[in-house]
Amino acid sequence: MEMTKQRMMKLAGLLTESINEAVKEVNFGKDPKKFAKEYDGNNMMWKDTTMFSKKDAMNIMKQALPDGYNEFTAELIDKLPADAKIQLGREYSVCLYVKTNTKPSKASLKADELDEVEPGLYRIWWD
Repeated sequence: MEMTKQRMMKLAGLLTESINEAVKEVNFGKDPKKFAKEYDGNNMMWKDTTMFSKKDAMNIMKQALPDGYNEFTAELIDKLPADAKIQLGREYSVCLYVKTNTKPSKASLKADELDEVEPGLYRIWWD
């Protein structure tokens, strides 16, 4: 699936709203699940369906969270292995699912949690 600038901006908006407005019900139009799988405006738990390149993921997160969120900053994505493909998400805080052949470094990412959820797929979470 080709990443269009319009879709990147909508996903950045989704991230911004869900991170910064956690207690407010957010209206993302007629079909929010078109852009995010399992989005729930009440508990802010969702994961995008696209596997992004590091560059696209970083661009989206820079737009969504220009000042970061707690320990997470978009620039940390650059510390992921070169072959990383990334799903963006929200699990009450910033969450990335990273497909890679090399285990990412929890310390260099300043992550609170880093777990291998299936071979070569890592869940990275910041609070």
